[in-house]
Amino acid sequence: MESGEGERRRGGLGDVFERVAPGEPLSTAEVARHLAVDEHEATRRLRAAAAAGSVRSKAFPGAGRAWWRPADGEGAPTDDALVEVEYRSTALATPFLDAFEAVPPEGETVPTDARIDATIESVVPVRDGMLQYYTARGVSPKRYLAALRTVPGVSRARLLSTDGDRVRVEVRIDGDDLTNLFEAFGGWVTGGALLDGTVRIRGTVPKATDVAEVTDTVREWVPDAELTSTRAVYTPRAVRDLVNERLSDQQRAALEAAYYGGYFAVPRDSTGEDIATALGITRQTFNHHLRLAELAVVRQLFDATERDAL
Repeated sequence: MESGEGERRRGGLGDVFERVAPGEPLSTAEVARHLAVDEHEATRRLRAAAAAGSVRSKAFPGAGRAWWRPADGEGAPTDDALVEVEYRSTALATPFLDAFEAVPPEGETVPTDARIDATIESVVPVRDGMLQYYTARGVSPKRYLAALRTVPGVSRARLLSTDGDRVRVEVRIDGDDLTNLFEAFGGWVTGGALLDGTVRIRGTVPKATDVAEVTDTVREWVPDAELTSTRAVYTPRAVRDLVNERLSDQQRAALEAAYYGGYFAVPRDSTGEDIATALGITRQTFNHHLRLAELAVVRQLFDATERDAL
């Protein structure tokens, strides 16, 4: 399946650009009108397509951004280079510090130099929100869950497993947060930490992304955010292509939630019912999407002759 076909299946963006000649620019408003969505959603889809190389864009001061379909030979980049960026914010730390102070161990408060490392393993979009899977250190499971449940936007927090001082949790977030921002640029959040009274958030974006634009967008959400580091990283493109092009959104969500939720662990950290509840679907629907996702992955690995039939 070509990436354009996958894009059409998910939202019709490929159809929009096939109506015009390669290289002919469209504004964000024009794309939004064709897709019958608002400009925020159109921008999210366009940035994801730009990250995949299926469209190009350029900002014009005072005139917004133009988007166009590249001519033959100007397709997606062939390497796997990404840029990891890290932002630091005091404002983001406040709700977490307030939450931990509300549930102190044995009446003690959290010292401002306390470090609670929390690595975001995955973010799974669900209806009206997302599931986030964290591995945390530096806090007891009971206190961590109690604190998370008081953070604005968190509607559910569930313990998956513990291993020494390592705690794995599943968190349901209602609405948008910074993870949506990175996805809008074709990237994802890779981790975060609470340290010295600040929150540090790490994420990756494609190397062609304008980091200054990412920073400006982050500051629209978090005005005190400070870019503290950037570095090049590399990931296997084949795996990303499989997930992004071969699976439907529902199949991808079921597979990711099952993996990061511990459904495949031995013994299991979550049952099929647990994962289905987290996704807001029935267990039968979850099983259906998961089996199709598993079939797609297995076919990709063992039956090259059927790859294009998926």
